[in-house]
Amino acid sequence: MASVDEAGGSKFVFLRPFPEQDEYFLSDSLPFLVCLVIAYLAYVLKIGPDYMKNREPYKLKNTILVYNAIQVILSAYFVYLSLLSLIPFGFFPETCVEDDPEKRKVMIYAVYIYFLGKITELLDTVFFVLRKKYNQVSFLHVYHHSSVIVGTWLMFRYSISQTAVYAAFINSLVHVVMYFYYFMAALGPQYQKYLTWKKHITTFQLVQFVSMFCHQVIMLLRSKNCTHSVAGLIYVFYSTVLFFKLFSNFYNQSYNKAQKKGESQRKSQNEINNDKTQNDTTVSDENKIKAN
Repeated sequence: MASVDEAGGSKFVFLRPFPEQDEYFLSDSLPFLVCLVIAYLAYVLKIGPDYMKNREPYKLKNTILVYNAIQVILSAYFVYLSLLSLIPFGFFPETCVEDDPEKRKVMIYAVYIYFLGKITELLDTVFFVLRKKYNQVSFLHVYHHSSVIVGTWLMFRYSISQTAVYAAFINSLVHVVMYFYYFMAALGPQYQKYLTWKKHITTFQLVQFVSMFCHQVIMLLRSKNCTHSVAGLIYVFYSTVLFFKLFSNFYNQSYNKAQKKGESQRKSQNEINNDKTQNDTTVSDENKIKAN
């Protein structure tokens, strides 16, 4: 944990572990997590599709309903744990909160439970493959799920801070809304009329990335004489910028282009209708002339 640089009273180290983290399951599990991600990718890209090649899609309606309901509850619990740190210690504290052993325990536990939750979310893709919803298994989806596992472990193990807790808070809040949407969608087509707000979920996701980036910048400027993990800073800035770009592309592809396509189709249909009306009028006028 050697210091690499100092600026404005703040100290920067590449990794910043604490002894309390050693007692947690999977605290030193990077090789296991890498193997888990490799197994996940192998299933998603090869094993799963090959297994389903000559099989009918599994319906899994009840399983999906239960899974989404559990994820809503878990995400709400993650929000609660995060607020146990953010409210009493401050969203943007000037002091080095993680230097206090008692406060640090609360922060570590919140981020640790959040990290475990990211592992359970790999089931999203498992269910997509079993249901042959391959259009959902996009690069964005797969990269997001696989990279976040290692990233959240990094924040838990080597970069505990209020930014790590805030990231757990805002992302879990997004997931409460997102998994509730998925739960409603899984109930059946009769509920589709209530699901007109999917676009706003993506907007919420974009806002979260901006807020995470800004939170980290503010904490760097505001928390004087604190020690910061360089690895954690790199992950926060890199991942928020990259995910903002990827989710922005998804937003444009899914909503802006779809809207323009719909407007273009309506315009073409209106032109066809206008031409038909004009032709009908011309024929009518010709018939009147002939009659006269």
